[in-house]
Amino acid sequence: MEVPFGDERTNYVISEEVFVVAKDLFQSLESERVRKNEYYDSNYDIALFQYFQSKDSTSARVIKDEELNWGFYLPYYQKWVEYNEGIEKYGLEPCYEIHKETLDYKGYVHIHIPKGEDILYPFIDFLYEAWGIEHVGVRENEQSVYISMKAGEISIQHSIAFNLDQLIPFIKEGTIEIDEGLFIVRSAYCKTNLELPIKRLDSAQCILSI
Repeated sequence: MEVPFGDERTNYVISEEVFVVAKDLFQSLESERVRKNEYYDSNYDIALFQYFQSKDSTSARVIKDEELNWGFYLPYYQKWVEYNEGIEKYGLEPCYEIHKETLDYKGYVHIHIPKGEDILYPFIDFLYEAWGIEHVGVRENEQSVYISMKAGEISIQHSIAFNLDQLIPFIKEGTIEIDEGLFIVRSAYCKTNLELPIKRLDSAQCILSI
């Protein structure tokens, strides 16, 4: 319900029934939040599925083993090796920097890409190099990879290694587009103000951050 606020502004008041629905919605989103240690190891400064290569062109992806130890999968040898062995024995080096300056918060886009899709690794490489691990979340599931990506836009300095049309079917919430040399990521939500019953405010503040 719209409520006048000052001369030109409007506040919104929701009923207790609507609040309960909103609570359920945001609790479900909360379960999808990815903890940083799921996809980033600060000791080695590496990220899940990050691409490495040696001077003799041995390629590798950062993968955790069944005990959640960090290391590399080497496609040529079809085996997993722990991190130090990959660096010292195989001479693996990161193919790109994975850190970027902080973006203003404008919400997130949520993406689910099935394992085995051709676009998965090229998109993750682009994501880490262009967006940085500070602005993404990556969670490996049994059959797919869940990715949350902070909304924003960047100038594309060179061609990207995937077709955007391949990615669009896997975007579950929000939009991604390329326009006039910009890679644009938009959240499905916009920031607003809510006025709630006082008895619900404390619990609402734990759920709603809009």
